[in-house]
Amino acid sequence: IKKYADKSQYALAVYYKESLPNTETTLKELQDFYLGQIKSLKKSLKNNPISASLDLSAFINPTKITVGVMPCPPVLMFVRVNILCDEAHGELRKLYQCGNITKSEYFRQRRELFRPINRFRSEFASSVSEAGKLARSLTEKKTGE
Repeated sequence: IKKYADKSQYALAVYYKESLPNTETTLKELQDFYLGQIKSLKKSLKNNPISASLDLSAFINPTKITVGVMPCPPVLMFVRVNILCDEAHGELRKLYQCGNITKSEYFRQRRELFRPINRFRSEFASSVSEAGKLARSLTEKKTGE
């Protein structure tokens, strides 16, 4: 406990060490899911003669993001999963714009596309909330004594 400021920080460190492998596994599954989605969407986009003849890369403006602090690997995985989700959504939008799918199919598939990452975000937010409650309860016990 000496390298931690108090018991609540120690409890948080233990809590996150136990939950981190589960988070990394979930992020890896999400990454594989979105890579598969991108592959299948690109394949169906290539099958359309209209979309094959259009060069949509001229309309895309890449955005450069610089990160000043080197984050830990799970944070980088989370950023990567968000980028993959965005890329899959872009491919789905191209399918809709080229007429491969209808508007209702586009919105239904978009909802299904965002569902896994939204579920992960909500579960992770509740996990962080539980960790905060744990830290506050230990801090309150310490100040109450």
